[in-house]
Amino acid sequence: MMTLEEELREAVWKGKRDKVQELVSKRGADLHSPDEFGRLPMHYAVMRGWLEVTKLLLDLGARINATGPLGSQPLHYAAQYGHKAVAELLLDRKADLDARDMHGNIPMIVARGQSRRDVVDLLVCRADRDMG
Repeated sequence: MMTLEEELREAVWKGKRDKVQELVSKRGADLHSPDEFGRLPMHYAVMRGWLEVTKLLLDLGARINATGPLGSQPLHYAAQYGHKAVAELLLDRKADLDARDMHGNIPMIVARGQSRRDVVDLLVCRADRDMG
């Protein structure tokens, strides 16, 4: 039998927004309970590119700069997997553009390394805007 947190991670992985809402709001699942690798529900949502689930998790109190395995934050995952809309949401909600993972990489370097040109362009644009 799965724990409440395992159910939550599964619902997030599958993009089941209503189920995520129920598990957290009505049944008390912990948004900050990591899996065996240190990944949080927020990391799962971003890796899969589930924009509405990511939005919901943030609205429910998930930490936007939560660190996972190898020091990666949600914006690193959006960059790695090429989820531009999710990256945009994270940036709108004040994700750290300059966060470094355990290898010293910022999200822009991660996006470049994965040839995610649209995400690179977004991150460059936001970095320029923040500096100007």
